Amino acid sequence: MEKLFTDAETFTKVRPTKITEQQQQDFYKTIAEDIIANGWSDDDLEDVFADVSRIHPHNSGYEIAKDLEGYGSKASYNIDTPFIEFLDNFGYEKDCILRKNVEAWVLAHNPQPKFKKGQKLIVETILNYQKKKGAIVYVTGFSEKQACYLIDENSEKQGGTVISYEKVEANCIIKEI
Repeated sequence: MEKLFTDAETFTKVRPTKITEQQQQDFYKTIAEDIIANGWSDDDLEDVFADVSRIHPHNSGYEIAKDLEGYGSKASYNIDTPFIEFLDNFGYEKDCILRKNVEAWVLAHNPQPKFKKGQKLIVETILNYQKKKGAIVYVTGFSEKQACYLIDENSEKQGGTVISYEKVEANCIIKEI
C-alpha cells in the first residue's frame, strides 16, 4: 500500500514550540514514579502525578519543594537535599524533550540558513531582551541540530546568543558595509 504522505510531511511544517500532550503525561508519570521510588513520597502515583503536573518548570528545586509542601498538594513529601536537587533538574529534563522534538523536525525538513557566518545584520524588530530594534549583530555561527543562528554584537566572538533561523530571518536584514 502506498503512503498518502511522506514521512517528512507527517511532521509539522513549523518548528515545534512545546511538547505533545502525550509526552507531557509520560514525563509527569516518570517524575512521579521516581519520587515514589526514591522514598520522597509514600502516597499514590495518581496523587503525586497530579502534584507534579502543576509544577512550574522554571522554578528552582527549592521553590518547587515549597509548592509541593503547601496546602494545595494531594500527596505528602519527605523533602530533603537530594529531593531538592532532583527537582532542580525538572525544567531541564522537560526542555530536553522539546529539544529532541526540534531535532526530529530539523531532520525531517532540513531547514537551511539564509545568512552566512560573519554577515552583518540590523535588527528590525526585537529578537529578545538583549537584541533590540536597531541593534547591529553578526552571525557568529550556527547550531545545525536546532536550526539556530549564533549571533552577537562582536563580530569576532566565537558563539553568541542562540536564536532560531526563522526568528532571525523574520526580524533582521542584511546591513550593507
